[in-house]
Amino acid sequence: MKRSRKVADARKATEVLFSIRADTREEVDELVKKVEKAGGVIFAKPGLTDGWLYGMGFIDLDGHRWNALHMDMEKMP
Repeated sequence: MKRSRKVADARKATEVLFSIRADTREEVDELVKKVEKAGGVIFAKPGLTDGWLYGMGFIDLDGHRWNALHMDMEKMP
């Protein structure tokens, strides 16, 4: 079977964004430390959005993009 599409180069395009659920804001912050120690790149520093969503984003060694999110459901509008 001939492939009609090329496989995306993860260093030049975002093919998929993987998300990780975090139980706490501290878990998000700890992941930042682990990513940096392993050689990954943080592209979105940890921060709070709309008063209830705390997250960060990183790129792994293969160029894939990830984010980690903690959602405080009690503060969700």
